[in-house]
Amino acid sequence: MQQLTGEAAVEGPLPSLAFDKGKILIDGKMYSPQSWVDDRLSSLRGLGIGPDYVRREIVAKDPKDNESREYIETVDRSFGPMKKLYLQIEFTPAIDRALLQHWDASERRDRFAMVGVGAGSILGFIGLVFGLLKMDTWTKGYYTKRLFIGVPAAIIAGVLLLAMLVTHNAVLR
Repeated sequence: MQQLTGEAAVEGPLPSLAFDKGKILIDGKMYSPQSWVDDRLSSLRGLGIGPDYVRREIVAKDPKDNESREYIETVDRSFGPMKKLYLQIEFTPAIDRALLQHWDASERRDRFAMVGVGAGSILGFIGLVFGLLKMDTWTKGYYTKRLFIGVPAAIIAGVLLLAMLVTHNAVLR
């Protein structure tokens, strides 16, 4: 994805992926959407690209029987023999286009979220100011001081709450 989008590649070791009897293991731990341990893999998960997508779409298929091209090797370890699975991957122009479509959809979703939060904040602020003025009119100025202190405090609390929600959603992605 970094190569397709023109971003600088981030170096570092990737976790090992293993497929065992229909289960997906990442660094020996069973896969769940919350178990991604690498930021690069987490960002791919946010794009909708996971190990199952890679196995289904990117692993090369044998033209004769449409089975995945794989090689299984038996490796002797101190605790006994182990099987090692090698998969041949193939990046075709069609897969590159599909990956770029995932990327573009994610970028659009993020931009719409930013615009929505900005527009909602502006409309909320205008609504609060309008409500403050209406309240002051209804109370005939008796509670003006309390309103002008309480409403800004409510606005600050709302902005902090909104910032916490946005930050929490960004962390989950």
